[in-house]
Amino acid sequence: MTSLQENHSRIRTLLGMALLLAATLTAFFPALSGNFLWDDDYHVTKNACVAGPLGLKEIWTTTQSNFFPLVLTTWRLEYLAWGASPLPFHLTSLFFHAAAAMILWQLLQELGVRGALLGALIWCLHPVQAESVCWISEQKNTESAVFYLASLLFGIRWMQSGKFIDANWWASLLLALMALSSKTSTVMLPAILIICWWWCGIAWSRRRLLLLLPFFFLSATAGLLTMLEQKYHVGAVGSAYDIVLSERVALAGLIPWFYLGKLLWPLDLNFIYPKWTPGDLLLPGLLGVMAIFSLIALLVYKARRSPAAAATLFAFTCFLLGLFPVLGLFDAYFFRYSYVSDHFQYLASMAPAALAGAALSSLPFGGNHPRISKAVRSAIPFVILCISLLDWKGALRFRDSVTLWRETLRLNPTSGIANHNLASELMNLGRTSEAIEEFQKILSRNPDDAGALNNLGVIKLKSGDATGAKGFFEKVLKSTPGDPAALCNLGETLILSGNYAAAEKCLQQSVEHDGNALAATLLSVLLREKGDIEGALRLGHTAIGSNPSDPQAWLAVALAMRDAGDLPSAIAALKTGVRLAPQDGQLVNSLSVMLIDSGKNDEGRELLEQRLLSHRDDPDALLNLALLQMKQSRNDEALPLLQELVLSDPSNAHAHDLLADVLRKLRRNKEAAIELERALVIEGSSPRLLRNLASIQAELGMREKALQSAEKGLKEAQAQGDREMYNNLLLLIRSLKR
Repeated sequence: MTSLQENHSRIRTLLGMALLLAATLTAFFPALSGNFLWDDDYHVTKNACVAGPLGLKEIWTTTQSNFFPLVLTTWRLEYLAWGASPLPFHLTSLFFHAAAAMILWQLLQELGVRGALLGALIWCLHPVQAESVCWISEQKNTESAVFYLASLLFGIRWMQSGKFIDANWWASLLLALMALSSKTSTVMLPAILIICWWWCGIAWSRRRLLLLLPFFFLSATAGLLTMLEQKYHVGAVGSAYDIVLSERVALAGLIPWFYLGKLLWPLDLNFIYPKWTPGDLLLPGLLGVMAIFSLIALLVYKARRSPAAAATLFAFTCFLLGLFPVLGLFDAYFFRYSYVSDHFQYLASMAPAALAGAALSSLPFGGNHPRISKAVRSAIPFVILCISLLDWKGALRFRDSVTLWRETLRLNPTSGIANHNLASELMNLGRTSEAIEEFQKILSRNPDDAGALNNLGVIKLKSGDATGAKGFFEKVLKSTPGDPAALCNLGETLILSGNYAAAEKCLQQSVEHDGNALAATLLSVLLREKGDIEGALRLGHTAIGSNPSDPQAWLAVALAMRDAGDLPSAIAALKTGVRLAPQDGQLVNSLSVMLIDSGKNDEGRELLEQRLLSHRDDPDALLNLALLQMKQSRNDEALPLLQELVLSDPSNAHAHDLLADVLRKLRRNKEAAIELERALVIEGSSPRLLRNLASIQAELGMREKALQSAEKGLKEAQAQGDREMYNNLLLLIRSLKR
């Protein structure tokens, strides 16, 4: 190839890659404004290895990795760089998807497939990819695809080189390991390599075939670990997975045709499709199996004489192999909701897309119907535009949880998980009436549904109806005695009712059952108040282990450390909590107070000032900063803070009291007296407030009023048994009567 031809080839490659990148960003642009969704908290925002105190060591050496350690590593680095902002995570997934499309194009060219760029573009833009591209949790798909395709590319180059072993083989093996470390759905890679070997027409060699054994070993190990993880770690056990062999075979016959149907007609795509029942499976599933074998037999027969049949056989075989892990032959946790999902065919759909690209590129301009052929080719850009519009629509489904679950229920109204998640999300957003309506829909189908009853109880509890809440939780525990959520919620209700012994018992049972984070936090608080600091620390760390981004868990641990006399460790714990939940006002204020208590006044002030920049209406931050200014005799700086506080919360007696103190020190006694009178109206006849008021009135020359205030305070101090205050007021009265 001449230098000019090489330059043209490079330019074409760069233009093709730019096209794929631009197409990806354009088609899935709405994903960039999307939030974290279902499972994103489990994988990212509440994952101890990503957003918590654990890190790369635990990702690669413990079961915390969920057997996709490379993706968790990527998330960890993203979180350290950008925090809990969804935009960078979405951008990363989009770029992985675009990179996968670029490598797919190069792979198809290496395989000699016609219309390689068009095939890669069809796969890249197909609406079924929206779920993988727009759902942060499925960065597992987009990231693993990059290494999977790169491994295939180097593997084919190794095969075509004719060498026994070379750098391409080593690169392919390393990339295969990286693909499996990203997602084990790539286990079929060595089988795909063999099919590609056949397609390329390369002579078989027993010695070179032996070099595929490491690939098969890695895939077999990853597959076994995944089956164990799904059963023992994720929880793919129970009646939902009691599927007999005939039903599994039927599933394997139905699932490929379902996915092909969605590829050919990508309308009504859904996040969770209706789950087929055993009665739906057997006959159509067995017919599907027969159709698969019949089609393969026909294509094998035709392949020797027809290049089109050979190409179809190649694509169909790759498609089936790509789907093999999700054909229902092995249990997957998602099967409790549905046996099919768009993200399951992310890798498998590459083959039909490539076949479509080759077929469209093979349309002749001449022949008996040249006008028809030209019209079909001219329509290709229009079809791609329509697909992009469908991508926009699909991406918009993933902008927030409420939209996603409402759209899921529109197409699958009986989806229990969608109903639950929608109701819970509405409840978390404070849209209580809508949440209650959704929970009632669930109870209309199943009156004993524990999730709905628990959440309705929580709504009652938040509204102040502890008795009504208790009834819901007890109903759950009557049918499911060990339900950890109900035990935790009942424990919280009992705390609010003052029944601490019964609350402790409920919370302990909840923690013992499954390490419920909220129960552990509440129990930690109870134990600390009882003086059991060691127990409080232990439970606090249990809560953090279950939910590392829970600010209340970090606060519970910090308070226990403080009470144990270890203020530096308490501050360190609060700093970790603030890093994980920077918007939590209680954590920020607690940290600022502890910093000030430890003598780090400047650091405490800076933290409070930063808090007030973003949350000017935070009363605790205003109060704490004012107290610091008063402590440092900066009364002129404390004054506007306290004035702002009493304006925002006129019923805060403590704020009026502090404001009076500052005004008095600034020699503004008349205003100070007014603030104390306001505090007395709110708080009642406080001996301390009455003593302060009497002192100010005396300084203003209002001797009779001062005497009345002091005498009233004396009676209150006597009634309350406050001997010290009684003596102070008695001395004040005597001085006023002289």
